[in-house]
Amino acid sequence: MLKKVIHWNNFKYKDHSYLIATIDGKIAYLNTGEDAIDDFNYFAKKHNLDLFEDENLIDLGKSTMSNYFNNKTKLNFEDFYLFGTDFQIKVWRTTFSIPWGVNISYQELGEKIKKPKSARAIGSALGANPILILIPCHRIVAKSRKVNYKSGPGFKIYLQKIENGTNT
Repeated sequence: MLKKVIHWNNFKYKDHSYLIATIDGKIAYLNTGEDAIDDFNYFAKKHNLDLFEDENLIDLGKSTMSNYFNNKTKLNFEDFYLFGTDFQIKVWRTTFSIPWGVNISYQELGEKIKKPKSARAIGSALGANPILILIPCHRIVAKSRKVNYKSGPGFKIYLQKIENGTNT
């Protein structure tokens, strides 16, 4: 069986470093933070992917983030290349449909997928989300207001403030 090739690169946008990766021209990975490269390497190894550092992805990354930060993202869920269980993909697809600036609880997300008692499983699925920001797991909040996010709670709050127009 031929291994899939994942094209990747790092880029900076608005004082943050990001790592973006694609498979067959579809976004397969997006992360930020100091652990992004280690997380990406784990992701690639877990899915048996060959790595190809691709300079062309710097422009894609910058334009993707510019569109996100200006609320002009035109992506469809089908624009992503995903590895996940049926449950994870259902959670990610439903999360993707949550509008800009709207926050819902894990329980509300569970109700949307017809699994109202699955808050912990939803949290695990969101923790495995390989495409941060674009599959907006930052829009899911705990009832307790405890903030968990793969790139750190501060970054989740930063994204929520941008979407709510309160980031000054």
